[in-house]
Amino acid sequence: MKAILFDLDGVLIDSKKAHLTALAQMFKSKEISLTKEEISCIFGYTVEDNINTICAARGLHCPVSEWAKEKKQIALELLKKAEPFPGTEEFLKYVKTKYKIALATSSSIPEVDVSLKGLKRYFDLIVTREDVRKHKPDPEVYLFAAKMLGLKIKDCVVIEDSIAGVEAAKRAGIFCIAVLNSYPAKELKAADLIVTGLDDPKLREILSGGFLKQSVKAILSQTNSSV
Repeated sequence: MKAILFDLDGVLIDSKKAHLTALAQMFKSKEISLTKEEISCIFGYTVEDNINTICAARGLHCPVSEWAKEKKQIALELLKKAEPFPGTEEFLKYVKTKYKIALATSSSIPEVDVSLKGLKRYFDLIVTREDVRKHKPDPEVYLFAAKMLGLKIKDCVVIEDSIAGVEAAKRAGIFCIAVLNSYPAKELKAADLIVTGLDDPKLREILSGGFLKQSVKAILSQTNSSV
């Protein structure tokens, strides 16, 4: 293993509330009140996908691009108060000495800048929504990140938190570790490994030992993914 590819929201930054609140506020400004069911499973998808899904279910024809822009502006203000999860910077310092590390997110450049703050300096590569045409659960963002690092898929590991993110990693053929910051374990069972968060002692043990190397090799040998 030579690189770790990180998702942003829900993995490094505790930003779920900011994004969901921004989406709810945007819809409320259109006199649409979202239900708990509508917002329960949208984290990890693009705002455009969320708006499309909600409007389609309600039989509405919505100006998706316009509403997405409004949601992003609200989110930028709320993200100023979002903080990294406990142990995030310590974990980045630790893995920085061992691996290349990249950010691969469906968030925009402004959202990344306001969310990451001082953590940005740890990354060898940052890939945002502006760099790819398709977004999670499409695997393009992870395939592009590996390519930009000059690495094969088999040399990378992804850390994700969402259903869409795990699906994107697995469709790319990359070993995926899921953290339980946004969804329960039963929703992330497609991941190869599940840990509680970046501060889970098991995560460092896994990354520093031979277990992960053996696991990646075993899983890749069972797939038809191109490496």
